[in-house]
Amino acid sequence: MTDIITTKVCTKCNEEKTIDCFYRSNQTVDGASCHCKKCHKADIKAWREQNRTIVAKKSRERYAKKTEEQKESRRKKVREWYNKNKKKYNSGRKKISDADDYSDLLPITERDIGFRSWAVITSTEYAKDLTVWQNSGIVDVDGW
Repeated sequence: MTDIITTKVCTKCNEEKTIDCFYRSNQTVDGASCHCKKCHKADIKAWREQNRTIVAKKSRERYAKKTEEQKESRRKKVREWYNKNKKKYNSGRKKISDADDYSDLLPITERDIGFRSWAVITSTEYAKDLTVWQNSGIVDVDGW
């Protein structure tokens, strides 16, 4: 008679967890992966961080393979979602027009020190960061 396994120890974090905390696997006797889902996700996230160029390249290749019809279909779905959720989308974004004093805000672009977004910071925060960047040799004296 076969015993039904209800718990298993993760070989990564060494914690005993219920069997539903593991992905299914045909390669193991008990039918569950040796790492729990949490550890598995952490491994994948770490790999993606270390191999950003590979991930970006694969993503571009996948996008290039799509037909124009598929691309337009996706654009249409995104537009529909945006129109339905306009308030929700815009409520989380800080707009320059919401600021009391425009002169105290400096937009940061992708060109500036490799920032990925268009964050808005105060001029005093920028001055502090610029000093740190200049001292560490990340930027030239003029800020670029």
